[in-house]
Parts: sequence; structure tokens; C-alpha cells
Amino acid sequence: DALRTLNRWSHAVRTAAPDQLHITVRFLGDTDPVLATKLIQALPESLSEIKTLSLVLRGLGTFAARGRLSVVWAGIEEHRAFQTLRTYLEEVLQ
Repeated sequence: DALRTLNRWSHAVRTAAPDQLHITVRFLGDTDPVLATKLIQALPESLSEIKTLSLVLRGLGTFAARGRLSVVWAGIEEHRAFQTLRTYLEEVLQ
């Protein structure tokens, strides 16, 4: 379903470069630089157990800027690796 929907939008959107793709584990917004440094330093340890994983797309949506489509996003099914990572990052944020 997700791929069919993306194909319908293909005339109106362009794909991002692979190095621009990301998964939002937890949106932080404006973050204090000291806290951002702590989170960056915590990432290698928090990611050490994740070797490879398969993702399942679940849902599509858009963000608009000034009334125009600017981003098409694809959701993913919850995955244990992301639950573990999110829990670890929440601990760092405490």
C-alpha cells in the first residue's frame, strides 16, 4: 500500500539523497548543546546491540510548508531495537 501511494505522488516529489534519510526515534526540538553532546556520546553504546534489522513500512503522511507539500514521510512498524534505543535515550535525558 505504501509503495502504491508513493507512486501516485512521484510526479510531485523528488526523493532525498540516501545520506539524508533518517529514522526519528524521538523528536527533541531545540536542545541544549550540553544535552545534545551527552546524547551523541551515548549513541555508540546504545546502538552496539543492533547489527541488522528489517523494517516494515506502516503509513504515509506529509508535512507542508506555506501550504505546499514539502516532505512525504513513511512510518515503520514498532521494532524491539527502537524500543530499546528509545528507552536508553530516555534514561540519558533524565
